[in-house]
Amino acid sequence: MWERLIQRYEASITFADAELGRVIDALDASPIAMNTIIVVQGMHFGEKENWEKFTLWERSTRLPLVIAAPGGSRAGTRAGTRVTSPASLVELYDHMADPDALNDVGWEIYRGNYEHFLEQIDPAATSVGLWRVGPKDQPFGRYARGFEHATGKAALFYRFDPRFLTSGADRRAEVRVVYFDGGSGRWALRYHASDGTMKQAAEVQKKNTGRWQEIIVPIDGASFGGQGPRGCDLQLQNPDTEDDIFHLVEVRRQ
Repeated sequence: MWERLIQRYEASITFADAELGRVIDALDASPIAMNTIIVVQGMHFGEKENWEKFTLWERSTRLPLVIAAPGGSRAGTRAGTRVTSPASLVELYDHMADPDALNDVGWEIYRGNYEHFLEQIDPAATSVGLWRVGPKDQPFGRYARGFEHATGKAALFYRFDPRFLTSGADRRAEVRVVYFDGGSGRWALRYHASDGTMKQAAEVQKKNTGRWQEIIVPIDGASFGGQGPRGCDLQLQNPDTEDDIFHLVEVRRQ
């Protein structure tokens, strides 16, 4: 029985492969070919006469996942490329929803999703999304955003939720930034002050450790009124030509 089921399973794969070829041929002949990402997801039938994923064997944790993006896009793939780091189907929609792989914070797939008193302003227009940056023993590189100086994306802008501070006199907070320490460039944290100017709270000189690092910066005297550039309260700025990468910007009351 097992052999007959395997035979029929492989026959269904052959049929699905032929039908997928027809879809791709039609796509290639259409005007949307260079604006379409193809995702093919398979399933794990079983092995050693055990069905599906009801075992602890390593192969049971795996299934086919093929992604092909147009070569002219930021997400463009190269034929034959293999990714050895773990991937999850749970995150597949999130990754594919935007071709630039916007971060899970403030990417506006669902308004307010994952935002905690802080919203990134125009993420796609001011920064680039990145996946799997840095060493595998640190989780921060799974999602990241960074500068792209070559295209003029040299600042990230953030707006506070108006409910963050309810007292007009209470304008103190601390900002935690998790950044990738690659290269020897600098980046700066600026905020919109109560006197109407943008002031620098910190400037970080990277040391090229190749690790994710964090810094916590106290801020006193900020206006938190969304009156800075692009309506921001906070800004991460690139003062040189080296692109910097960030995982997290978090704000806390003091």
